[in-house]
Amino acid sequence: MLQDIDKITDPKKNTIIRFDRMSNESYHLIQDLQKLKVGGSIFDLNLTGTVHLLLSNFFKKMSSTRIIIQTVNEVDLANIVKCQMFLINHITDQFPSILLMARKANMSESKFKNLFKKITGKTPNAFFMENKLLKAKELLEENNLTISQTSDRLSFSSNSYFASKFKEHFGLSPKMFLNQL
Repeated sequence: MLQDIDKITDPKKNTIIRFDRMSNESYHLIQDLQKLKVGGSIFDLNLTGTVHLLLSNFFKKMSSTRIIIQTVNEVDLANIVKCQMFLINHITDQFPSILLMARKANMSESKFKNLFKKITGKTPNAFFMENKLLKAKELLEENNLTISQTSDRLSFSSNSYFASKFKEHFGLSPKMFLNQL
């Protein structure tokens, strides 16, 4: 895998190595860093830690994920990234239909689903749910909302569905997670 590093990082051969290959965790790490006030030793520690985590996530992804070495149409790539940002920006809503997302990307449904998975490594729904759960974890960590309020804020169909998805993703229930905080 790493013997192909020149091919992987050459933008003429592989247009998929940029923000669109960033992991959800990396995206949220950067968002968390942006919330901090710049300056001082606490910020410097957070910045250093974030950089190390970002590098760790990058190398983990490079070594464990099959990277597609092919050129993707720039317009299609930009539209998929736009859809990723749309999903993240509407994380408190229900998942929009594939039809709506395909229309936003100016693609057929099948092309959208295939290209989205090729670029992100996840289906649109899995990408959305993973980011929704990361947001739920963040909301619970802030300790301003109850589990039920968090579930409602993120438009889960029920508290039990939220709890089961949370446990499936993080390995412990929201209640156990709060107790550990």
